Amino acid sequence: MVRQLFNFIAWLLFSATVSGCTFYRYAKNKERSNYYQSNIASRWKELDRTNYLVVHYGGSMKELYNVQYNEGSKEVSGNLRPLSGQALELYNKVIVDSDGISRRGIRKDRSAVKQIHFFVKNAATPDSSSMRFLVSDIEKVDVSDHASALNILLPLGISAAAIGIFLAIACNCPHVYVDNGTSQELTNSMYTGAKAPQLERFDHKQMPDYFSSSSNYNVNIVNELNEQQYTNMLELMVAIHPKDVQVFADKQGRLFTIQQLQQPLLANDINGRTIMSEIRQADLQPYKFNTATNARFSEAYMQFAVPEQQPEQAKLLVRLRNTSWSGFVYHQFSSLFGKNYSRWVEKNKNISKEEREKWMREQGIQMQVEIKTDKGWQVIDEIDLIGETNFNSIVVPLNIPAGSKRLDLRLRTGFMFWELDYAGIDYSPEVKIETQVLKPVAAKGDKGQDYLQQLSYDDNSYMEHLGEKASTSVTFTNLLLNPALQRTIILRSKGYYTSKEEFTGKTYRKELKKFKNPGELSKFSQSLYNDLYERTAKN
Repeated sequence: MVRQLFNFIAWLLFSATVSGCTFYRYAKNKERSNYYQSNIASRWKELDRTNYLVVHYGGSMKELYNVQYNEGSKEVSGNLRPLSGQALELYNKVIVDSDGISRRGIRKDRSAVKQIHFFVKNAATPDSSSMRFLVSDIEKVDVSDHASALNILLPLGISAAAIGIFLAIACNCPHVYVDNGTSQELTNSMYTGAKAPQLERFDHKQMPDYFSSSSNYNVNIVNELNEQQYTNMLELMVAIHPKDVQVFADKQGRLFTIQQLQQPLLANDINGRTIMSEIRQADLQPYKFNTATNARFSEAYMQFAVPEQQPEQAKLLVRLRNTSWSGFVYHQFSSLFGKNYSRWVEKNKNISKEEREKWMREQGIQMQVEIKTDKGWQVIDEIDLIGETNFNSIVVPLNIPAGSKRLDLRLRTGFMFWELDYAGIDYSPEVKIETQVLKPVAAKGDKGQDYLQQLSYDDNSYMEHLGEKASTSVTFTNLLLNPALQRTIILRSKGYYTSKEEFTGKTYRKELKKFKNPGELSKFSQSLYNDLYERTAKN
């Protein structure tokens, strides 16, 4: 279906969709021979010229430069030097930061985020300043989403499954930066997935508290994408609590205390394969909901023990995020409308919130949380899109079926739409904490606009960011202070955004009709991925 529909050849590019995502993209209708001519050596030079190339081997990490490629032996060689400066600083953030995302300061040198890291299993090092290795000895490649000339990688036979995005300026909706003491740091996004006025919603994102002794807090809201962004309201939720207690919000913004998280007794994917190693701790090695299946959705199944003195309620804590791949899938779906895309958007602008959400639910875009009862699997909650900027932890409160000795839970979503980094359950009672909700005291746009009134109330007045790079600095004051306690900060926002993207070409009406069927977008995602994997495996 994918071959007939697109007549595309699998190709890895750095590119940006409507949401600004990095993804595997299909380049249109080009002959395979165009990619496999004897110019591979020159493309390696282009990789070298436009990126930081870094080799990981034998426990060391060095920058590779003056790169040469031997087409006969398929050997890469070059000089070595330590990775240093801003490039090293950004990469170290990936290793050290809890979310694995290196957040680029708005004014940082863009060349530093153009990095490609090769992990090789065998290499020759004639001396400390040079190295050579075979392409076949490359086990994994980590790339930043700003890296360029990546089209060399797949033709060399490096599998798409071996290529990871490690240094991402994430996509989707308004981006939120905070001052970490040295730079403006991208920490999260707001109301991801609210891509129409009818989908306007509240959003709650936990924020870092770099200056816990300060009663002031500043955020910078930035439109870095081809979108029109409308923010209705912005508030800061603050809680102070004992240091041995964690505080997280559910999707409604209700705060819950977490004291004694328990790991699942078992955790499996839809085919029964264990995923315990992926979700037992927050280690940036998530379950990607990428298990091949003929079922409508991908699943993560977990079983938890219930205490002998059974409580009535429990708190499921999940740490997850959306994927860049999901942005690509939606972009490919949108491209099926071709030149009629804008007309379709206009025609459907009055579709109700309920109808839009029903379609999203049926396609597996949101995350369904289910519990097994004597009546079968029952939905207990639905997690809205979070975005790919950061892993976020969210509480799902649930009632425990009477008499349960085991608690069986299931997460269901579209193929490769989400990543699950951790899941645990807490049966402990709530701890009394002190909380406050703060409105901003200042909101200054990059062109001197005053958006304080627009951000202070949930009404029909919006802070409008209508162009790329529009930004607003927002200040909150009088945050709770208590040096003996821990402070948790959550940004509460409400708004929506619309795309300015356009498409050209044919409208594939027959294919589009299929997306009226539940689960078709998930099926489409798996078909796209399988097509890409099959093509790269042949190279």
